[in-house]
Amino acid sequence: MALLRQHVRDLISEGISDGRDGKAQSQLQNPRVTSILRGDFQSYLPPSTSDRIYQLAYDIGNADERRDENIANLRSCIITICQSTQFNPADFEACLPAAGSDA
Repeated sequence: MALLRQHVRDLISEGISDGRDGKAQSQLQNPRVTSILRGDFQSYLPPSTSDRIYQLAYDIGNADERRDENIANLRSCIITICQSTQFNPADFEACLPAAGSDA
């Protein structure tokens, strides 16, 4: 669980940072090395899922006018992940930026 949550958190952080800084969108590595308390591990998400999470996060960092809508879409994407993995979506709330505020 911690590995998946950290993978999602890393994608969100990277996307928001790239969008805010006006960088070109990153080419995502998949699987990617994800660091958690027990060390570094390879973590995999289907490319369509990781691309969607990163794209929504990039848009959150890049544009204010649809921020709340993009956060809601990101939450929906995470709920879909949880439905297929049987994790609790509430465990991922800390990964999401707050609606109506800066990242």
